[in-house]
Amino acid sequence: MTDTDDELKPETSSSNIGERLKRAREDKKLSVQDVATQLKLTQYYINNLEAQQWDKLHGAAYDRGYLLNYIKVLGLPEAALLADFDREYKSPQAKENMTLPTRKKRGIGGLLTLLLIIALGITAWYGYQQWQIYQAELATNETTSEQSSLESKSHGEETTTYYPPAVEEVDPSPTTTDTTILESPATDPDSELTATMSAIDTLRSEIDTEEETDDATQNITEENEEIALTPTSNSVNFQAADDCWVQVKDSNGKVLFSDTIKADTMMTIDGELPLNIIIGRAAAVIVTFNGQVFDMSSFNGGVARFNLGDDQ
Repeated sequence: MTDTDDELKPETSSSNIGERLKRAREDKKLSVQDVATQLKLTQYYINNLEAQQWDKLHGAAYDRGYLLNYIKVLGLPEAALLADFDREYKSPQAKENMTLPTRKKRGIGGLLTLLLIIALGITAWYGYQQWQIYQAELATNETTSEQSSLESKSHGEETTTYYPPAVEEVDPSPTTTDTTILESPATDPDSELTATMSAIDTLRSEIDTEEETDDATQNITEENEEIALTPTSNSVNFQAADDCWVQVKDSNGKVLFSDTIKADTMMTIDGELPLNIIIGRAAAVIVTFNGQVFDMSSFNGGVARFNLGDDQ
């Protein structure tokens, strides 16, 4: 026997299986659609079973299963019809082995499609996260130069206000007297001693005056720092659990703050309402406005943009 003889091929049917199926169906007054519905198949399969077009179905193993279910629906003798069907194939088991790998390939193709869809979804989510980070960094770059200019101006105003020139407040008359005494020719030792003691007293007076001026300047600085740290009714407080970039603008669009708040630190900012706020990562900061914690759960821990004080 050659390899060709061993291949699975349907033979010409000696028993008219298809006609018996069709006649029994018509005797029960069932349409092709009725049988297809009961077997959960399409009319295509029922028509090919009744026409004995086995090569248009999925192979011997599946054909035999479809035929057996059809026989049961019609109430025909199973053993006789299945025996006739088996005779139409030289090797039904070989045909089954040939068809199974095809279904396996289909299953693998579906799995690969599912994995591809999952990979695309993950890629889209990651791209969205990177876009949010890029937007926060872009906002930081746009305000860096403006913030530097404001900080320089602020430092200049503090120097002028808190450290006035001490020389302008000192009476220059003792210095003039001292110069006159030193330049006058000494007539006797007692006069020289008197002039020297007078000069020493004058220097001591100048030193005391400078110390009093420094103390007054320091007190003014401390009072201003206390005033700056005391929150007003328009203050917003940021408490950072982790490093986070924050920007605050007042109602005129002036940038009051734009920088990174370090982890485990607090910062209070005052300004004219409403305040426009951008936070790079909402999950890292707790915002308190006029003693009330602001709810940022709607931002899902990402970039937060909102206004405070719109209703005031």
